[in-house]
Amino acid sequence: MYNLTLFYPIEIIYSEIRIEINIGSPKVRTINNFNISRSFDKLRMTSDKLRMTSDNLRMTSDKLRMASDKLRMALVFVISMMFTLGSLNAAESINKDEKYYREQGLIKFKQGKYSDAISDFTNAIKINSKYSVAYLERGLAFYMTGKNEDAIKDLNKSIKLDGKYPLAFYNRALVYNRMNKVDSAILDYSKAIDLNPKFSEAYTNRGLSYKKTEKFQEAIQDFHKAIEYSPKKVVNYLNRGLTYAKMNNIEMAMNDFQKVLEIEPNNLEVLYNRGMVYYRTGKKDLALKDFENYLEKAKNNNNYKETIPGIENIIKQLKEK
Repeated sequence: MYNLTLFYPIEIIYSEIRIEINIGSPKVRTINNFNISRSFDKLRMTSDKLRMTSDNLRMTSDKLRMASDKLRMALVFVISMMFTLGSLNAAESINKDEKYYREQGLIKFKQGKYSDAISDFTNAIKINSKYSVAYLERGLAFYMTGKNEDAIKDLNKSIKLDGKYPLAFYNRALVYNRMNKVDSAILDYSKAIDLNPKFSEAYTNRGLSYKKTEKFQEAIQDFHKAIEYSPKKVVNYLNRGLTYAKMNNIEMAMNDFQKVLEIEPNNLEVLYNRGMVYYRTGKKDLALKDFENYLEKAKNNNNYKETIPGIENIIKQLKEK
């Protein structure tokens, strides 16, 4: 904030000068006449001087009035400057608003309120049309609501504004994967990795894309990298194990499945997939053990209750044989 000091014009107050003369007695009138004449002459001179003084004061007053007018003009200028500064301060508050809307959008995104998040990101973009991260995050919100084309448009815009942000390429790759544009997804995952060579999730998802196109060796290499940078993420061991199983490298697949269970003993996906590998390789007893273990744990997990009838059917078949 800027403090404004007001300058008031100086007002000159001047009053009329009155001179009183007392006339002496008749005895001394003659003497006094001379003195009076001299006194009147002096008074006239004094009066002339006073008139000059009065004129000077009037001139001074005129000058002060001019000075006052200049000060008034200066005040108008200063006040105008205050309005300008006020506008600048308003612009600063706009910058805060765009960040505010983005933060609100992120909160709602994390709450799963994707439509509300899109509205907040849109408000941020309205305030700052070059806010690249808001386009990125709105694009991801569009992706979560299944609006793939809108997601691609926003992510394209984010990349155009800031082509050095790995998450923009990574998120666009997610959309391309959903749209079955696997080659485009691989290119974007690769660009994200170029920008951030330790981007573990990009290696994971590029590996899955390679696996989808049956480029198993490339997939294995990517899962190696993902494990190197995120050694405690079980999804990387699981995906590598499944890829080894596709390549009929059962020993390596089992090693990775076991690693997952060492980190997460109750991981149902590993129990199911390892059970399937045992089943397909004729190890029915080991398969039955994994499926029964799976069934017991799935009953207490709402995310897997729908799979129970299928597993029960597999167990029934195994017991009949």
